[in-house]
Amino acid sequence: MTVWAERAAASSRALVTAYWDDRRDLFRIVHPRPRVPSLRWHYWWQAHALDSLVLAGDGDRARRLVLGVLHRNGGRITNDYYDDMAWMGLALQGASAAGLLPVSALVDELMAQLHEGFDAEHGAVLWRRKDTYLNIAANAPAAILAARAGDRPFAERIADWLHRTLVSADGVVLDGVHPGRPAVDSTWTYNYGTVIGADVALGELDRARTVAATAVQRLTGPDGLLRDEGGGDGGLFKGVFARHLGALITATGDADLRALLVRNAESAWESRSPDGLTGPDWSRPPDGPVELSTHLSGVLLLHTVASIS
Repeated sequence: MTVWAERAAASSRALVTAYWDDRRDLFRIVHPRPRVPSLRWHYWWQAHALDSLVLAGDGDRARRLVLGVLHRNGGRITNDYYDDMAWMGLALQGASAAGLLPVSALVDELMAQLHEGFDAEHGAVLWRRKDTYLNIAANAPAAILAARAGDRPFAERIADWLHRTLVSADGVVLDGVHPGRPAVDSTWTYNYGTVIGADVALGELDRARTVAATAVQRLTGPDGLLRDEGGGDGGLFKGVFARHLGALITATGDADLRALLVRNAESAWESRSPDGLTGPDWSRPPDGPVELSTHLSGVLLLHTVASIS
């Protein structure tokens, strides 16, 4: 086992030790556990936790987590957010491809939901039900899922809309748009990451390289570290970026991008809390409770670096 594989395994063990709820078969959202637990459970965080279990080869806990999600979600795998469902579809698809779980029917159900959420008039998947917002967060993961599921025409249609509407020729990625209004310009790492992931899944490596070069220029500091995007949902963003940048590195062998991820992984590893958890700032240890989202980013980063080392 390589050094990075050992570190990735350690981050996965810390994930389970700190956050796994053996009673509910879900991951708690913060460590240490607060005196009054939150009733929120963050469906899309659980999707990335499932992804992390798959990366660690923990099939038994992955199975339990899927059952826990179904129980907590009223027996359904679906919800009202198409981006959430795309993330869950990707995690389940990964579990199925790894031979850990027979969940292809759930993936098919989520793919059907993404087709249902497709706004044919404007050419993209809605962010959520009963809304008009068309964004990267829903469409780029949907394109990745569709490409991996063999639905290439759907994936290409979405990816073409992304590059026509929200990605500039020089690789600047906007957040989303309400039809008839100006696009929203929010610079998040996971938007860049998922566009890269969609392009890699479709074999559009030149487009992916352009977006990656712009992401490095806009999202890293002088030290080469990805910026702190805070807690909450933002805590997961860098891990998503790292995972999909890793796919580009695997496809192209880009040494500079690999060095960037290794630099971030080294700093994140050295900046863990005493109980092995990763906070939102990869340049220093967390100074309080650590949310599940930020540690998941660390898990995804370390497993990605292990896979490209």
